[in-house]
Amino acid sequence: MKSNLHKPLVITILSLFFFLSNAQIQLSGGLTFSKLLVNSENLETKMRTGYFTGVSYRYKPEPLKSLSFSGGFIFSRRKHIIEQPFLEKRYYGDSFLTIPIIIYYDITPWLLINAGYEFGTILESDFSEKEYRNRANAILFGLNFLQNKKVSPFIRSGFNPSGRLEYQTFDDFGNKTGTTSEFKNFYILTGLIFNLLQ
Repeated sequence: MKSNLHKPLVITILSLFFFLSNAQIQLSGGLTFSKLLVNSENLETKMRTGYFTGVSYRYKPEPLKSLSFSGGFIFSRRKHIIEQPFLEKRYYGDSFLTIPIIIYYDITPWLLINAGYEFGTILESDFSEKEYRNRANAILFGLNFLQNKKVSPFIRSGFNPSGRLEYQTFDDFGNKTGTTSEFKNFYILTGLIFNLLQ
């Protein structure tokens, strides 16, 4: 965990203390919809529903009327289905702790778009084999609604471009053709943000 989270954890904590006096403290919770992406024709994956909860702060510098920034911590449970032809379905789940760093832009007083990047680690996984990598970083994009209300809905998507399983590929003659990866993760968070302090 330390190798994956050390730097973003320090940055988040320091920025939290620096911005705390002018920050909006938020709690969040809701559902996750997660799917593993595969290249193999012998595998098929399907989306499953999990859950998440988190705490964050959002800081809006006075000179920047339309921009704001946030950091925080999210615990999420993402679930997956993996199928192989003629075999039964296999159900998997991962528990993540992530630190999303997000920039918001106000389109209207009630609608925001956001983008960012999250660092993280996998706390628990049903992928028990040693060759599966602990990869939890993701590119983020989302929408927030009703930002000035006590309770505001949001939706956010995340994509991890690095697969959990890497392996070499070969042509029909046994020559190595390169390296590819399986089990890249695409997921959606949708839920509510509770604005506590401002």
